[in-house]
Amino acid sequence: SPGYLSLAEQVAGQLAEVLKNESLKLIFILRDPAERLVSNFRFHKTKGNLPDDLSIQDFLDANITFTKTGEMTLPAVKGDWFYQSFEQGFYDRLLANFYDVMPEGSIAIYDFEDFKIAPGQVVQDICKQIGVDASFYDDFDFFVFNRTIKPKSRWLHLIGDKVNSLLEPFFNRFPQVKQTVKNIYCAINEQNSSDDGEKQAEVEAAKRSFKQYVSVDYKNKFVQLGR
Repeated sequence: SPGYLSLAEQVAGQLAEVLKNESLKLIFILRDPAERLVSNFRFHKTKGNLPDDLSIQDFLDANITFTKTGEMTLPAVKGDWFYQSFEQGFYDRLLANFYDVMPEGSIAIYDFEDFKIAPGQVVQDICKQIGVDASFYDDFDFFVFNRTIKPKSRWLHLIGDKVNSLLEPFFNRFPQVKQTVKNIYCAINEQNSSDDGEKQAEVEAAKRSFKQYVSVDYKNKFVQLGR
């Protein structure tokens, strides 16, 4: 989770201390940090945590200002959590906390794009890393479970979130039922891509702005480390 990774400075040392006598393997699946920022922005918009009229560039600028000065510049956004999306893309700084305290060979890193393209292959490799039977996933049906959508109706989406939370134990037992319900819900309340308020040109411009600050080639630098 990007949230846990952003707490690496506090978590890494505690984890190493608590599990110092255990055989431990940490698995990180890293997403392109610019894509992760866009996904985070859209996710919090659908949850009602960000104003509908907030542009992704203004969101990024507010995050950068918060990182530099600690100032929260979006009056309608409450809590510093929503200002940390920028910092969460500095994988080199965050992962260094774990590499500093974990035994050599205890960290494995994978690329999210590889996971999207060939989830079975990635999961089977993870199984080998941690010493469990990978054959369980030979014919496993991988499907996207919690895809973020842009809803037509905000209030209907908030109701859907509450229902999902209430029925989560049931859905965890019967994931195919959840998938069927989600498909029906998306058919009713998901906006078409042509209706998306965030124009793709604005998204691409924000990605370029982000990459001016985060220059690390995350894939070439991190993927394959720890293998």
